[in-house]
Amino acid sequence: MDDYLADKKNAFSKVVVPSALGLADNTLIGFVTIYNQAQLERKKTD
Repeated sequence: MDDYLADKKNAFSKVVVPSALGLADNTLIGFVTIYNQAQLERKKTD
């Protein structure tokens, strides 16, 4: 995931997954949270 987020060709302006998708799987919720945090961090560095 780090490599994907670091690659500028994968940059999107508003790619944040809504955390309230009604997911029941705690592992998947955790991955969505980590993904969103990484996207926000990448946006800070642009």
